[in-house]
Amino acid sequence: MTDYEAYLIARGQLWKQELEAFDGSVVAELLRSMRQIRREVEAQIAELDLSSPADLLDKERLERLEAWIDSVTAAASSITEGIAVEAGISSALASATATVAMLNLDGAISAFRDVGLTREQVAVWYGETAELVDGYTMGRLLGGMQMHAKQTILDSLRASVTMGESVRKSVDRLLRDAMEAGFGMTERGAVSIVRTAIQAGAVQAMDKVYRENRDLIAKWRWVAKLDNRTCPQCAANDGKIYEFSDELKLPAHIRCRCNAAPVLKKYIDMGIPDRDVQRLSRNWIEREKGNIDMGGRKILDVQQTDRWFGEWFPHLRPDLQDSILGPTRANALRNGSISWSDLTDKDGKFRTLKELGLSRIDRRSGKQ
Repeated sequence: MTDYEAYLIARGQLWKQELEAFDGSVVAELLRSMRQIRREVEAQIAELDLSSPADLLDKERLERLEAWIDSVTAAASSITEGIAVEAGISSALASATATVAMLNLDGAISAFRDVGLTREQVAVWYGETAELVDGYTMGRLLGGMQMHAKQTILDSLRASVTMGESVRKSVDRLLRDAMEAGFGMTERGAVSIVRTAIQAGAVQAMDKVYRENRDLIAKWRWVAKLDNRTCPQCAANDGKIYEFSDELKLPAHIRCRCNAAPVLKKYIDMGIPDRDVQRLSRNWIEREKGNIDMGGRKILDVQQTDRWFGEWFPHLRPDLQDSILGPTRANALRNGSISWSDLTDKDGKFRTLKELGLSRIDRRSGKQ
């Protein structure tokens, strides 16, 4: 890797930090909207015509209740889609501009061409057929969120009535508890969708810039987020180089935080002296435990490294190694049963324990 490519990775990480700050502000807006829906639902529950808990399982009233739940989850879905698409468009346009600026050293050179991405083009991409991540369109993600939220609410109601909680609780209290469970899932799903839309927009814009400059860019390098919340698949792919295919294989999954860095063909021809480009420096971040979508983002430790995830991994504490890869894979790496390159296949897919020839370790005893 040349120093210029290292510089691009470092600049890419700085851009990702800006994107994460934008992500945080969008998620805050989303959660404010969700809280407003919750307040409206609380007011509506008091107006529902259900005289006793047994009514919740009555066929006719259950159908009415399901229709009401559908309307509530549809409202949450609509708000999520609006915020996700708007944030994704902003992310894509900003990412295209930032990528060209990085490649051209903020105007110091003019070797790389702008892609000329417009708001209308990005908006079309977020339509019904656009794949945001791993085969999922925006519509499919939103539909899944609605379905799971509705099922959670109904299951919670049925379980409460079946277990006799209706003796101790009023109908509206049962409904409020069930809606609370469903909204918890809805909020987590909505946050995941919005964050995925922002990341997908950023990666798609980078991809378009890279393709516009294929005469200078040979391949792309997978760059993962260096922290203890990075998923095993992305950690295992950090630093790996891939050919351009029909699409960049990023985001790799929902809430993926990875990005692609260019591998250049002829950087010397651009008139960039390698010695004058800053060395690669990436931050390794350890974050507190907890759901990163709904909090759990407090930074506990920051260190700098010029190593890839697999090179940095042996220097981590065993508990962090286990939390990133799981105890079975982490233990196999520590005892030399597998190597870091074994974790993924040639397409970047994470290998299962069976494919690696490993037996699961019991988390409590540490035995196989």
